[in-house]
Amino acid sequence: RKKRHKEKLNSAVSNGGDETQARAKRELWDRGAVACQIAIMVWEPLSQSLRNVLQQHLNQDAASNNGGGEGPLGTLCTAMMACLPHILQNQQHENIGVSAEDGMKLISAIMEAFKCVCSHNNVSVRALCYEPLMKLQSSLVQSSSSSNHSSNLMRQLTGIEKHLLEMVCTCAMILAEKCAYPLNYFDDLTADNEDILEIDRNDVRDVLRTIAGFEDLETEQSTLVPMMTLERIISSCCAAVENNTVNASASNDGLPSIIPPETVMHALSALAKPLNHIAAELLFNFSNKKNNPELMNASLEILSTALKKLNLMCQQLLRSFQNECSNLSILVPGTRLACIASAAITPMFSSISILAKKSSFLHTAVANGESDSNNIHHLNQLLMATLGSGVVPLSITAIRRIPELLVESTLGTQRYDIRGAMRGPGGEDHVGCLTVMRLSFESDDLALATILSCCSSNGQHPPQGSPLSNDKEGPDSIILELCRVHEELKQLELKRGAGIHHGCGSTPKSRRVLLNSSSNLALLLLTIASNQHNP
Repeated sequence: RKKRHKEKLNSAVSNGGDETQARAKRELWDRGAVACQIAIMVWEPLSQSLRNVLQQHLNQDAASNNGGGEGPLGTLCTAMMACLPHILQNQQHENIGVSAEDGMKLISAIMEAFKCVCSHNNVSVRALCYEPLMKLQSSLVQSSSSSNHSSNLMRQLTGIEKHLLEMVCTCAMILAEKCAYPLNYFDDLTADNEDILEIDRNDVRDVLRTIAGFEDLETEQSTLVPMMTLERIISSCCAAVENNTVNASASNDGLPSIIPPETVMHALSALAKPLNHIAAELLFNFSNKKNNPELMNASLEILSTALKKLNLMCQQLLRSFQNECSNLSILVPGTRLACIASAAITPMFSSISILAKKSSFLHTAVANGESDSNNIHHLNQLLMATLGSGVVPLSITAIRRIPELLVESTLGTQRYDIRGAMRGPGGEDHVGCLTVMRLSFESDDLALATILSCCSSNGQHPPQGSPLSNDKEGPDSIILELCRVHEELKQLELKRGAGIHHGCGSTPKSRRVLLNSSSNLALLLLTIASNQHNP
């Protein structure tokens, strides 16, 4: 209904002539200006009431009613959606309805209060933040694109835009951290997942995907804010992984091997769609000789950082499998998320593989081609390292070491499955098998890169103890390893008995997914060998 109303309104304004458009613009300005004036007038009592309400909700149950967005919480969110877009859209004009100083004070006050709401322990309270945050990001995209009259796509943001962008990223990461699984959540892997928690995690994924997304952008200049948002969120994730590594290394308490922060892996999997987009755009622009050095360098930096972080997390998990103190309650959540993230960004892997192949043929025909080719070659090397020493070994280890279902699945009677289910969001297939399948079928170029990344001749070395560390020789090494894993799964299936799909190994469906994947890789090798003998 809202969409139809908006379409009718836009139609009435656009077809009403200059006078109607001028009147509509004036009314829009008046509404924003009045909202800012009222917010400044009532801010002191509003902020006090807001603190009281947040304190009241601290000890309430997560599912308790937050008033449906009424009262101080709803007023704050409404003020944010009414005032901040108005200030953003009119920042180039001298008159925004309030003084520039008051406008900046209002922005800071609203965002600081909004951060408190984002960091609240009550899920229902935090849920009120999702729509205002996405609305603010949409206003930032519009503001940055409308004020960008130069040909410089990666221009500098204004002071207000930069401040609000930092606050959007900060609030998004706070929300990502707050929806973490509780400390002892996986102690009982046979218990069902909590619906409220899983719904909240899905909502936060949508928020992250939306604010860093590139959908429905009208102009090329509109990509500036999503690119910067994606870069900042990934950088924040990297910092969290590095801090976790440093803190674990500095401690001498005999804890198990370092486990990457679960919230970071959750955030990375949520960013799969934006990452896939910029990799596809990078490939398209390179193939069509649309050279924008600043945009290309920014894209390469984001993709490189994402690959490094994923590789580090996979290797940390692989080392944790070797530690006898690490049990399934520690390994299941991290390994599942890492495999889901890897499977989700296989289109990014594929674009990089194709880009590397094109670069070797086309770099002489592209402006600054040699420099571009070197950068792309470096990105491809990072991809090969991530596949050969991180993603592929972890996927195989997960298939071998973690059952798809520890006990019988409850997905038929519950909205979410048991906590010990190593399955993707759709509730089907072992996530390790799913990752191998995506690597095998996304594209022939990625399948070949996956095979070559596991060859000893490639120079990559998996962590000691990983499934490929002792058998990494020719290009068929990964295929042989997958065949061995398939045989192990088959034997476990026979051992379980007919109709029993839990306890150890994987379901027959996941096993067949693995078999199809290894067959596809083998067929690709045979095709390449045949073409070489019969050019």
